[in-house]
Amino acid sequence: MEIIINSIKNLNEQSAIDLVIAIIVFVILNIFSPLFSYIIIKMFNLKKTKKQIKENTFYLPLKTFFKITGIYVAILFLRPTFNFSNEFMDMVTKIYKIIVIISMAIGIANSITKKSIFIKKVNERSNKDLDENSIKILIRVIKALIYIVAIFLIFAELGYDLSGLITGLGLGSIVVSLAAQDTIKNLLGGILIFIDKPFQVGDYIIFGTYEGTVEDMTFRSTRIRTLDNSIVQIPNSLVSSESLENISSISRRRYKLDLQLVLDTKMETLNILKNKIYEVLMKNENVFKDTIHIYFNEIDNNGYNLLILCYLNVSEYYEFLELKEIINEDIMTVINKEKIQLAYDTKTIEIKR
Repeated sequence: MEIIINSIKNLNEQSAIDLVIAIIVFVILNIFSPLFSYIIIKMFNLKKTKKQIKENTFYLPLKTFFKITGIYVAILFLRPTFNFSNEFMDMVTKIYKIIVIISMAIGIANSITKKSIFIKKVNERSNKDLDENSIKILIRVIKALIYIVAIFLIFAELGYDLSGLITGLGLGSIVVSLAAQDTIKNLLGGILIFIDKPFQVGDYIIFGTYEGTVEDMTFRSTRIRTLDNSIVQIPNSLVSSESLENISSISRRRYKLDLQLVLDTKMETLNILKNKIYEVLMKNENVFKDTIHIYFNEIDNNGYNLLILCYLNVSEYYEFLELKEIINEDIMTVINKEKIQLAYDTKTIEIKR
């Protein structure tokens, strides 16, 4: 403080001019930073309204840039007057550059949205339209890369040798790498899911013992809401390496029914039943007619087995259950009308006296 007071007392004409210029630059860039930011964004977005420009992702980073530039330029003008050391100026310059890097990285990262021009161009050039989940993952990957580049630039400004840093990370951080293996596996799994697209948010999937609706997918895990309304988070490394069934991608469902008829059922009666069931299925508008198959399939100790197969024009699980119930009722009506007796497991127990 005493050095500053003494420097002010010993001001010469040039030092006084530098001090005035420093104050003017600082005040102008701080007070008018919103205006300068507005003008720059307006130059690239001529049709944007005032409100839209202020909501632009680069508006706040640009304001920060102008304010910190005002402080930095003022310090440069004040250096001769206050005899700032080279070490101090180097530190100030590094801080200035780091703040600028962080501000620009935040602005660029926040500008990457599903409505941004870059994402629209990627979607246009892809072979097929990206779904919402794929776009979300793509945005996260791009943002992660932007921040990684910013971190490396900051390390470079701090004087670290990037090649040496990368080598050090490879050789000297084995323990950390091993600890992060699961994270890396999950990240790679997320990328594979993004590429293969076995499902998207909103799909109903069956994975191992879990089944439910996909609610969200991050780099680390896939979140599923199960039938009992609980949330299950499955690591992406498992999702990408094991088989799963995407029920939502099913365009039609298979209907299968095994009927057990008693052994004393006459073949004439069995054939009549087959024809009646065939007629019932043919009348149902939700049954694919060319997929109807009815076979006298097996003979066992309990009776004759009649196998009924067809595909139904439904994909949703509960709709399938409703249609299945209707067909079952129609078949039972035929069985009751023809007075056909169904077989069931029986056991004969002999008791010796």
